[in-house]
Amino acid sequence: MYVKAEPATDVNRNTEWFTYPGVWTTYMLIVFMSLLLVLSIFGCSAGMAWTIVHLCHFAVTYHFFHWKKGTPFADDQGIYNGLTWWEQIENGKQLTRNRKFLTVVPVVLYLMASHTTDYQNPMLFFNTLAVFVLVVAKFPHMHKRQRLGSHIPCPGKDVQVADNSSLGKTQGARAGIGVLLMAVPKCPARLSHKSGTNNADPLS
Repeated sequence: MYVKAEPATDVNRNTEWFTYPGVWTTYMLIVFMSLLLVLSIFGCSAGMAWTIVHLCHFAVTYHFFHWKKGTPFADDQGIYNGLTWWEQIENGKQLTRNRKFLTVVPVVLYLMASHTTDYQNPMLFFNTLAVFVLVVAKFPHMHKRQRLGSHIPCPGKDVQVADNSSLGKTQGARAGIGVLLMAVPKCPARLSHKSGTNNADPLS
C-alpha cells in the first residue's frame, strides 16, 4: 500500500517551520509566557507588563521578519539573499492565513496594552507607533520595499535573479565577456611630439 502525500507548500527551510501544525498555539504560548515572566521579574502593573511585551514583540519580529535578509542555510545557493523572512514566507504569496495571523497578533497586543494603561501617554504613543510600523510593513504593497532603496540594483553589484537557471546564465555571460576582453590586444600608447611632427617609431 502506498500513501499519497501532498507536496509541501513551502520548500524554504528558513520559513517552512511556520507551516507546521500547532505553530500558532506555540506562538501565542510564547507571548503569554513572556507576559508572566515580565510580571514575575519586574513586579509591575498589568498595563506596564503588556506594554513591555508589546514593544519587545515589535522589536524582535521587526528585526527578524522585516529587516534581516537571507537565510542561515547555505544550500539555497543565495537565492534568498535579497529577501526578508516576511518576503520569503509561502513563496511570497500574499493574504494567506499565516500572514493574516501575524498581522492580527500585534493588533491584539496593542489593544491589550492600550486598554490596560487606560490609553494614557506616553504609553499610548509608543504602543501606537510600534503597531503602526509593524502592520504597515506587512501590507502587500510593501512587498520587497521594506527598506528605502534596498531593492534598487546598484552598479557593480549583482542583481538578484529569480531561479538557478537564470543565475547560471548570468554567470556564464559574465565569464564570456571576461574572456573576450582578455583576448582583445592592447594597443601601445604612441608618444606625440609637441612640434606637431609624425609620431616617432621606437624601432627607428
